[in-house]
Amino acid sequence: MGICLAEGFKELGIPFYSNVNYWQISPDEPDKYLCCYNADVVPDDSSIVIVTSAWLTNNISCLQDIFHPNRQYIAVYLDDMDGPTIWNPELNNFDLRLRTHYNSQSQYPLNCRVWAFGLSNRILQETSELSTFKERKKSLLVNFRVTQTIVEISRSLLKTDMGFLKVDLGAIIIDRSLREIISEEFLPLIQKVLILNNTGESFEEFSIGSLSLFAVGTNG
Repeated sequence: MGICLAEGFKELGIPFYSNVNYWQISPDEPDKYLCCYNADVVPDDSSIVIVTSAWLTNNISCLQDIFHPNRQYIAVYLDDMDGPTIWNPELNNFDLRLRTHYNSQSQYPLNCRVWAFGLSNRILQETSELSTFKERKKSLLVNFRVTQTIVEISRSLLKTDMGFLKVDLGAIIIDRSLREIISEEFLPLIQKVLILNNTGESFEEFSIGSLSLFAVGTNG
């Protein structure tokens, strides 16, 4: 999410900065980053301050600085968390909350908007040269990366049929996940039509741009 926004800002000529150097442009240029840190730029210099969920989880105390009463910038939260609706009172202070996992059957805070992960320039580059459809093998890629049976939550309010449940630190255990249902009921049927491709990658392998944090868009 943040990477696509940063790439968009760059193409539009809108200056932006980060609290750390983040997202290497190329393995051949290890010192060049998409999001660059500048010690002279602080949130109050900005038109928009964007906070990612990964950064916020480890820096919850930062909110008191972001939401000070004299702020002039727009505060945006990139909400890419899995699981049910998380009613975290602290997130209501954001002017805009862009949520990628949206369910039409759930209720969301008024500052929530449907959002998409999007295609980064790196994805477009890696898929720019593909085989023609006639040259491809008919198969179905089955790769969930990880088995997600537990959703960790913290400092949140969960909306239930009986009202709100405040959870300072906890976890939701999923008895039968959608991934299990697909494996049990869908894959046995589809494999009669398509070959199942279980190709995956190891989490031990290094991937550039693996430290998702916090970005700041500044006034020109």
